[in-house]
Amino acid sequence: MACLKALQKLTDSNYRLAAIETVDSSRIIEMFKRFNMETGCAVYDWNDDHGLSRLGFEHIFIPKTKSAKEIATYILNARHFGIYLLNGFDDYMDEGEIEELLAKITLKNDGIRRLVVIIDSQVGFSERLRTMSVKIQHTVPAQKPQTKVTTAAVING
Repeated sequence: MACLKALQKLTDSNYRLAAIETVDSSRIIEMFKRFNMETGCAVYDWNDDHGLSRLGFEHIFIPKTKSAKEIATYILNARHFGIYLLNGFDDYMDEGEIEELLAKITLKNDGIRRLVVIIDSQVGFSERLRTMSVKIQHTVPAQKPQTKVTTAAVING
């Protein structure tokens, strides 16, 4: 429940660009799937292997969204509310054209809410993007070992 409240707080914030640093991106995607089911918000997932798809409809890919430039351009030109999860996108953050597109997304004021969430183990925002974004560090709670060790006595008889 706390996770859903945190995601709702992020969605309701004025930020349009966020980074979630984690070693377990699949866990973040699962949290957003639950958020999607609870709220009905349009949440999209992107990776550079397949491109963009809407959570819940992962088998349907949106054309011309496979490359970093294509997805950033798609988000910039989107005509509807959307939360865009860009998984493993930090590899493209050094590209000037990508930085410029992300800056345009954060500055665009057309009444359409767009939230870009970059999910990676580390996200390196430029100084310019750092002032326009929020960074969240996700930690995976330590788990107790699942293996139980018991001793057994051997009885000879």
